[in-house]
Order: sequence, then C-alpha cells, then structure tokens
Amino acid sequence: MSLLAPVGRKSFWPRLFVATLYFVLIAGAVTMVWPFLLMMGTAITTHYDGWRYQPMPRYLWDRGDLLCKYVVDKDADALFGERYGRSGLTAFSLRPDHFAWLADLPASARATRANDLADFIRNDCPERFLYPAFAWQTQKTYSPLWIREAWIPWLQRKYGTLDRLNRAHGYPYRRWSDLGTRGVLNPLRHARERAEDPHARDLLEFLLASRREHPEWISLPTAHEAFQAYLVGRYGTVARFNRKNGTRWRDFSEIGFRHPAHGGEFAHDLEETDPLRRRPVEFFLRRLLPLQFYRVDSSARPAWERFLVRRRLSPQEHPFREFAPESQERVVAWVEFLHEAAPLAAIRVDDPVTHWRAFLQRRYGGSLAALNRAHAANFSAWDALARLPAAEMAAAEVNRSVWRLRARYLMGNYLEVFARVGAHGRALANTLIYVTLAVAGALLVNPLAAYALARFRLRHASRVLIFLLATMAFPAEVAMIPGFLLVRDLGLLNTFGALVLPGLASGYSIFLLKGFFESLPPELYEAGLLDGASETRMFWSITLPLSKPILAVIALGAFSSAYGAFIFAFLTCQDPSMWTLMVFLYQFQQESSTGLVMASLVVAAVPTLTVFILCQRVILRGIAIPSFK
Repeated sequence: MSLLAPVGRKSFWPRLFVATLYFVLIAGAVTMVWPFLLMMGTAITTHYDGWRYQPMPRYLWDRGDLLCKYVVDKDADALFGERYGRSGLTAFSLRPDHFAWLADLPASARATRANDLADFIRNDCPERFLYPAFAWQTQKTYSPLWIREAWIPWLQRKYGTLDRLNRAHGYPYRRWSDLGTRGVLNPLRHARERAEDPHARDLLEFLLASRREHPEWISLPTAHEAFQAYLVGRYGTVARFNRKNGTRWRDFSEIGFRHPAHGGEFAHDLEETDPLRRRPVEFFLRRLLPLQFYRVDSSARPAWERFLVRRRLSPQEHPFREFAPESQERVVAWVEFLHEAAPLAAIRVDDPVTHWRAFLQRRYGGSLAALNRAHAANFSAWDALARLPAAEMAAAEVNRSVWRLRARYLMGNYLEVFARVGAHGRALANTLIYVTLAVAGALLVNPLAAYALARFRLRHASRVLIFLLATMAFPAEVAMIPGFLLVRDLGLLNTFGALVLPGLASGYSIFLLKGFFESLPPELYEAGLLDGASETRMFWSITLPLSKPILAVIALGAFSSAYGAFIFAFLTCQDPSMWTLMVFLYQFQQESSTGLVMASLVVAAVPTLTVFILCQRVILRGIAIPSFK
C-alpha cells in the first residue's frame, strides 16, 4: 500500500517530502560507499601516491603519473632529486610536469639516450658503482616492483637451504620471506665495507648476473648528485648561494662540479673558522666525496712517501694506490692523506659519469657532433656531460611496459598481503578453527539455555533472564580484565579455550531464542508427548527446525564477533603461533605502507561481505519472522 494517496501525490509539500526523503537516503548511501571506494583506491597505491586517498589513482589513466610513480619506486633515495634534475625534489613533491621536457625531445633521441645508458650498464660500468634500484628496505616503502621477487629465488638457487644462507650471512632469518635488501650497496659506502658484508657481496653478485637482462634494476649515483646534495646542505637555498657568489642560478641542479684546481672554487666563506671549510669546493672534494669516486694521480707519489714518513708508516705495508684500498688500516691512512697532504691537482673524480663519457667517445668515434646529432644535444665539450640520462631510460621503460606496470601495481599489494599472511604463522588456520568453534558453541549452548527457560516454568526464570540481560548493559571491555584473569588462572592462555569459552553464552541470544521458542504452538509439544518423544527429541526435531532463521542470525553474529575479535584475542593469545587473522593484520599494519594497510583491510572485509551476501534471505527471515509470531 502506498504511503501517499493518489490525490496527495499531486501536491507540492508531499512531493517535497518524498524528494527530501530520497535525497537523505542517497546521501546516506554515499557516505557509506565513499569510504569503501577510498579504501579500494588506496589499496592499489604505493609510497608515491598512498597519501592522496583517491578512489581511482591517477596512474591508471595518466602515463605521466605512472612515470613519476615508477621513478619514485626505482630511485627514491637520498640523491633522488639530484638524479632527476632538481635539488630537494622528493617523492611527495614530484609531479608529471617535472618530466614535461622529455616531450620536447625527438622520440629517436630519447630512445638513443636510453639505449646508450642501458648498454653502458650492461657492458662498461665498473662493478664498484653498481647500486640496486627498487631496493627499499622497509615495508613502509613497499613497492610491487621490488627486486626482492627475483633476489630471493636467486639466493635459494645459490644456497639451497635457509640454514646455509644464515651461516653464510651470519643473520638469523626465520623464513625466506624475511629476506630483503638489508645492507644494500649504499652509494656512500666504500668497497671495503661491501667486501666485509656477505649480504652485500651476494647482492653485488646478483646485480652482475642480472644486469645484461635487467639493466633497469641498477641505479648509478654520481659525484654530481653528491655535490648537489652538499650544496643544499651547506647553503639551504639557491638564493643564499647566489648572494654569496654573485650569481643568478635558478636551482642547484644547474651548478656543475668543477675541480677547484681548474677554477671551480666558489667564493670563500669567511664565517668558517676551519681554513679548509672556507673553501667550499675543496672541502667537498677532500672530505665529502664518496670513497669509490676518488682516484689519486701518480703525481702524488712523492707527497705520499713524505706523508708515510711523518706518520711513521711502512712503505711496504702502505704502498701507493690510486684507488682506496680495501684493508681497514690502509684505508684510514689513505683517507688521512686525502684530507691533509694530497696535492689538490692530483685528486681526481672517478665516478660513473667519467666512464660514461669514455663509453660515448668510443661509441661515437670521438665525434662530439655525432653524439649531439644522436642525442639531440648541444654539448660544447665532452666534460659538459655532467649527468646520466636516468629520466630518459625510465621513460623508455614505462612506455615499453605500460600495461604490465599497471597490472603489477593493481595486484601487487594484494599479492604481498596474501604472501605475508600465508608465510607468517598460522593466522588463517587459527581464525578458521576459532570461528568454527565459536559458531558451533553459540548454536549449542544458547538454544539449550533458551529452551530450558521457555519450556520449563522455573521458579526464578525471570530473575535468570534479567541477570542475562544485565550483561548487555555493560560494554565488553568492562569484562575483559576479569575474563583475562579467569582464563589465566585456569591455565588457558594461548589456547583456543581462551578464545572460545568467554563468549560461549550470550544474554542477547538467549533472550531472543527464549521469546521465539515461547511463540511456537504448544500443540506441537503436546503431540510429541503423546507420541512418547523425550524433551531431547522434541528439542532436536521440533524446536530447532522451526528456529532456523533465528539460529542463522545467531550464527552470523557469532561469526562476525569471532572473526573480528582483536583486543581480547591479543590479550589472551600473545604467542605468534596462536594469533588470529585480526591480530596478525594489526601487527602487519604497524610496519607497512598505507597501500598495504588498505589492501589488508579489503582482504579482511571479504569473508564478512561474502557471508552477508550469501545469507541475506536468511537474515531477513530472522528479522521478519519473530515480528509475525
């Protein structure tokens, strides 16, 4: 029957009322659906865009945003901004328009630059410069493009068992999935430190084995990037640098490194008390350049011999070396020589860019004009090549694999959640056992108690019912501490008994079932008694079959309560082997990125959503039938 009469429907106020009612209902539906859409959208993001909370991330349709996401996942380290052309650039400030200059390059020039850099990495780059890309070390910065997916199988092939790996690395990994790129080949670490770290040695061996097929897995920090980072740290802003030096640079990235012996020194900083710190470029060259980027010319040999005499060191134990030695004792003396006694003109920079220039000279026959034509550049000298075409190579990789990258980003967080849940502990099995026991217990204990109160006219039945209903007046947290103490005194901590027994009986369920049982026709039980049926037989054959809708509601409530239990399950079962899924996901979320957290919430919501969809009719019958009885 319609709420409004046909005549009333033609009036303005009833129509306004109906329109307002529909508007309120639609607004309520949106407020329920919108957070879920945000959760779904954020579940397919990474460190680059997880903080935006969008229902549909931009990388799904914007190739420029996909490029930004790719380079952040690949190279977002301490030198990230300098590598991509703007000092101070971070993963949160990067935007697609930062790479707009790539569109101005001819497609052939972009491809040539990218191919040249890939060939350089494959064939010519010295191994001491290799640094792994896609190798962030924590779950907070997880990316589906991590090289860990190839790194772990490589270790499994090399070592066979986890025990052999632990003995070789001296680290107590409990499972293969715990492996990351711990101790990665940091660009500021010296070869000596790598040689002493078996994990780093294996990672370098992995990169050497993979670089021909996957040059994109390798990143190449340069002295130019380290110099830009030094300028940012020393001057803060380019405006302050310009005031001190009388220049008009727009960004630190425009300031190239020039050797101070060849006119590359800046204005002296007279505010510094240390004479060396007054000379900014020389200070960087002697003190702050990463050790693997140093080469000392043989012209410094006499100065080295005089240095050994002053330090009373043996020339046999400390021979002259152009590159930093790997022995700790020798490298200490070598570094002191750089700081104090090495002639400035003899200190050379030997970084990937140095070898990149030599590679291009060989490839283009020493012709700078041929290089400029191929790269669409206008270099006036070979020394003008100050950076590697990392952006061009990243753009080529994205254009070559657009749909594959989008698919990996779409599924990566979910696959990582499933992998972590499956590999760590027995969370799924514990949850399944707990839910099964909770539902079975609720369907056994509550109907028996309600049947006794409904069928037998007990003297104090009303008082018992009031006592049961009184438990609904207090939140569950009030009974949590007494429940924990009781479980502890019974010796049930870290058992399924601690999870199931405290919630076995429910005052609300008993009250609901008692009312439903009393509404059943008494003639059914009288007929059963005439046929000689016992109370147990009548309970199983008459009462329970007629109570299926109500039992379904109780079973659903028990399932939801057990599946979503967290605080009490965390208190009573602190052993990781007894964690339920909710407890495990809480621990997982403490060390995971925003995208992984949202993906885990979506995964956790699937069972409850599935049960609700499959049981809608039963739930509605459980709500409607008692009102008609």
